[in-house]
Amino acid sequence: MSSADLEQFRQRWLNDLTRTDRDLSDPDESSQSTPSDTPAADTYFRPAKEIDRVYVVTDPETKLSTIRSVAKSSNKPAIQLYEEAIAKEKVGQLSEAVRLYRLAHKKNPNIDTVYKELHFSKKRNQVAENNAQDIEKGLSDLCLSDPQADAPSLFLNLPDEIIESILLHTALNDIHDFIALINLNKKLNRLGQSAYVWKNICLATYLHETFEDHIPPRELIAPYTEQERLVCATSFNSDWKLMYRKRPFIRFNGVYISTCTYQRPGLSEDTWNAPYHIVTYYRYLRFFPNRSCVSFLSTHEPSEIVPKLSKDNEELYRGRWTMSENGRLHIETEGTVSRYIFYMDLTMKSYGTRRHNRLTWNAFWSVNRLTDNRAEFSLRHDKPFMFSRVLSYD
Repeated sequence: MSSADLEQFRQRWLNDLTRTDRDLSDPDESSQSTPSDTPAADTYFRPAKEIDRVYVVTDPETKLSTIRSVAKSSNKPAIQLYEEAIAKEKVGQLSEAVRLYRLAHKKNPNIDTVYKELHFSKKRNQVAENNAQDIEKGLSDLCLSDPQADAPSLFLNLPDEIIESILLHTALNDIHDFIALINLNKKLNRLGQSAYVWKNICLATYLHETFEDHIPPRELIAPYTEQERLVCATSFNSDWKLMYRKRPFIRFNGVYISTCTYQRPGLSEDTWNAPYHIVTYYRYLRFFPNRSCVSFLSTHEPSEIVPKLSKDNEELYRGRWTMSENGRLHIETEGTVSRYIFYMDLTMKSYGTRRHNRLTWNAFWSVNRLTDNRAEFSLRHDKPFMFSRVLSYD
């Protein structure tokens, strides 16, 4: 490039700087300038001091409209700029949204908090007001007097032995119904604490954990009853209720579900988005009193799979289980490939206010039936099983 061309370029650059300052000070006056005063080459300029951005404009009309939009945006309140930025982001104009976000945060660093208080506080107040009206209406319709409160109860007039038998059958059917029943009044609560009731509950509960396939169930009652008596006397001071609370056991009136999630990166067509896919799958375990179980792995929600967890479903994987006195659970089950057999090593624990409702992983492996080779599985994405009560599988 010759010195004459370099000097001409410098002169054009100085004229552009002078014209840009004049346009920012008086946009209306600058709009009346003739097209011949505007250079046709690419022009680089900084539109405003408070905007740390460089624009590249090739068209004079585009340059003028950009300057006007920046000047107008700098005079708007922060909340209005923030709302416009949200609208731009929703329609996919990310560059313009970022520019407006920056302007809004420079005017007010706490603009996001102001926006939340302005738009969401009204909804919270409306919900609280509606809830208060519903409670007031419900209390107004509540009748505190019961005309049959003093009527005699025929059930409570039964002999204590019969009531205890009723409570025991209720507990063997569903322990949750038993707990709800004994909390109705003082007499039922007193009879529900008897050693007779809790002893039979423990014998019926822990008898299944020592079940053997080659021994008929009738022959199990006598020898294993003595074994449970010995365990209760030595470990729990002959307190059957304490034994039921402390010693782990398997529940048969529901399903154990493990909800597993992991993330994997996805593909994007532009640089603004970096999507991540959240993959969720479920492991299901249902146990039966004869020491058999069914397992299933699926991405479908529990509401779709739980009704299908029955012994007659050929799609499920069948297995058998055994549990030690300290809550160590071992499961041997089928898999997707017939030549492999899968083993699960779990431990029964308590979670929250409920007892014996969580199965944590210790190990998970498979064995090849043909070669006896053992392969360990990673438990990185697998979560503990949580018990979920099921009222009906129909």
